[in-house]
Amino acid sequence: MTEQTEQNAAILTSPFGVPERVLARDVPMTAAAFPQTRTVFVSGAMDASAAVTATLVLPAGGTWRIVETKTNLSGIVWGMWTMSIDKEGSFADDVECPCVSAQFSASAVSSDRCRLGFREGRVFPGESFLAQYAVRISGRQLRISHGRPRSAISLPTESDFLDEIENGYALDPAHDVYISVETRL
Repeated sequence: MTEQTEQNAAILTSPFGVPERVLARDVPMTAAAFPQTRTVFVSGAMDASAAVTATLVLPAGGTWRIVETKTNLSGIVWGMWTMSIDKEGSFADDVECPCVSAQFSASAVSSDRCRLGFREGRVFPGESFLAQYAVRISGRQLRISHGRPRSAISLPTESDFLDEIENGYALDPAHDVYISVETRL
């Protein structure tokens, strides 16, 4: 193999040793809010080894439908996904906007509506997590903490998962991410 061929091979090898697979790094998160339908689309990628706190400033308070997709840039298979919302908001009970995910078949919301979790599925490195849920916020700022993604090999039991959602979970030191929101009329 020539030196140039070796350099090209190194470029096409991901940091996780998967040949010929290029994963993006430092992909910014972005969002678009549609006030007429009270819908927010959020997209981007995450390469977090710790919890992430995301802040979005929306056009107004009230109830909003969130549709988000995040590409898994970590080196692990996500076996569950957990979120908590700050004291200024809650996950809304909205029959027109159920808490669903394309990758996970089960979800749970705490009785105080401050935590939401998805389980019974997987998101492999390089794949995207797609979810929909509704939030209710008193002001314009929405702050959601995403718990550290759990490896598919070390998942809690269903009862431990439900206990974690109901009673809270420890957050690692969080990375703060500000997601710019473009308002579309």
